[in-house]
Amino acid sequence: MSSPRDEREPQPAPSTSEREVVDLQRKLDVAEKSRARFAARAQRLQDDLDMARAQVAWFHRQLFGQKAEHMPRADLEAAFVAYLAEQEARSSNDVTDTVEVELSSVQLLMTFLEPGAAEPEARTDGDASEDKTQTEPTEDPSPPPNPPPSNKRKGHGRKQIPPTLREETVVIEPDTIPEGARQIGAEVSYRVGMRRPELVRFAIVRPKYEVESNDVRGTKTVVAEPPHEMIPRGLFAPSGLAHIIASRHDRSVPYSRLGRFFEDSGYRIPVSTLSGVAIRSSPLVKDLLNAMEAHAKEVAPYLAIDATGVLLQAPKRCVRGHVWLRYIEDTCVLVSFTNRHDSESASSQLDGWSCPTLADGAQVFDAKQRETGNDRAGCWSHARRKLVYAAPTDGRALVGIRWANELFEIERDLVDASPDQRLAVRTERSARVVDELFAWRDHVLAHGNLGRSVLAGALKYMRNQESRLKLFLANGDIPIHNNQTELQARHLAVGRKNWLFFGSETGAEAGCTWLSLVLSARMHDLDVERYLRDLFRVLPQWPASRILELAPHCWKTTRARLDPLEMSRELGRVTIPPAA
Repeated sequence: MSSPRDEREPQPAPSTSEREVVDLQRKLDVAEKSRARFAARAQRLQDDLDMARAQVAWFHRQLFGQKAEHMPRADLEAAFVAYLAEQEARSSNDVTDTVEVELSSVQLLMTFLEPGAAEPEARTDGDASEDKTQTEPTEDPSPPPNPPPSNKRKGHGRKQIPPTLREETVVIEPDTIPEGARQIGAEVSYRVGMRRPELVRFAIVRPKYEVESNDVRGTKTVVAEPPHEMIPRGLFAPSGLAHIIASRHDRSVPYSRLGRFFEDSGYRIPVSTLSGVAIRSSPLVKDLLNAMEAHAKEVAPYLAIDATGVLLQAPKRCVRGHVWLRYIEDTCVLVSFTNRHDSESASSQLDGWSCPTLADGAQVFDAKQRETGNDRAGCWSHARRKLVYAAPTDGRALVGIRWANELFEIERDLVDASPDQRLAVRTERSARVVDELFAWRDHVLAHGNLGRSVLAGALKYMRNQESRLKLFLANGDIPIHNNQTELQARHLAVGRKNWLFFGSETGAEAGCTWLSLVLSARMHDLDVERYLRDLFRVLPQWPASRILELAPHCWKTTRARLDPLEMSRELGRVTIPPAA
């Protein structure tokens, strides 16, 4: 009897085609596993590359600051020449989709760190060996077109001491003067000295007089009225109050440090008293600022606005508030405080303004622009700065920086030009540069494979703000940047680094009031403390209808019409001159 195995039919051997399929399947599995390993390795390398780029950007910011905008000119020119060559090659349909720049990201970073350390090696042709063996040139080489700057110091010697300083003479005679000697001259040299400020106690004496009267008492007492002061019956005279305000908001001295100055001078004043007098004396100045704002709304060719954050003391921890700075050219700087940085707060800063606005690309200004329809200009410094941040990780950004720098070079020649002259030059020269820059931007966005890189963000910012960045081409009054407002914000940032936070909302509002007056005085080249002292002398008794005459932009004319003898006194009545 046969077994079941014997009855089973023999299996046919696999054909050649089936063996090939099995081998291919095995190879495919191996390839898939290899591809997965390489994909994982590529992802790790990409992560390392992203981290390296982030570190490069961080080092760049630490070395050159948050708002660094200056790049090595040689690198800019090299990138620009490469871009022009690429444009010329594109016209002959012989170009790649991306702009190639000679400097890599690492070489670019090394150029920033140590100029000349990462310059690419020159490529030699077949006869380069002959050039290397030649030790002496056959003729004198021509000087380089842009010689490197010399490290040699210029302007040796002591700077001349200005003769406007109050001068005291110190005569030093020889120890012994021979008999019969006669003086034939003197050797004169100068030194700078310092006399420490001192506290002065002013005694206000108001004599009393008694005269006969027909009333029941039979006599009447006559005495002068108390002097007009910023704070009625307050502690500080105008010069003392001016020193406190100027120290805090012009020199950025915290109240605690200022209190130590008073204590060292023999009079201990609590910090709460110093901050309190600054708050209590601000309402009169607020009336002056309201008049300045009303005047600015009538004469301003444009309104430049920016905001920065500040800390506000709270019961548990400090909370964040915001300070808005509005810059009106040749008129004033207006500073105000809000708790939030949103569309409602931004709109409140723009209420009543009909002139064009100059600001960055923040969306908080969009609602007011849609409501009023006023023109809004963009800031080319913001656009260029984003390209600067992208340059360490992508050398193509140097091309855009080169175009933007050309716009700024054109504007430097127009500082003293009239608006009509400025507009004519912008139409003739700047419009061409803007068109070429935006054409480069569109090409790189379309063919540059940027992904979510820093350069992509910079180019998209310029695309989204294109109409605003072009507005300066149609209005000669508007500058191409908002740097002046940011300079005012820098003054606040220095102070914020010293005094850290505002103690309350009331203190923040008072601080912004004083900052407005201080920054406006600095705009018109006034000695801040001297201006405040004179202002505090006349403001309490000045007619409210003529308060604009005390604004910084009018002060030099007003001060010349006041009685010098009356103004030299610390307290007392001041004769108000008639309206001009």
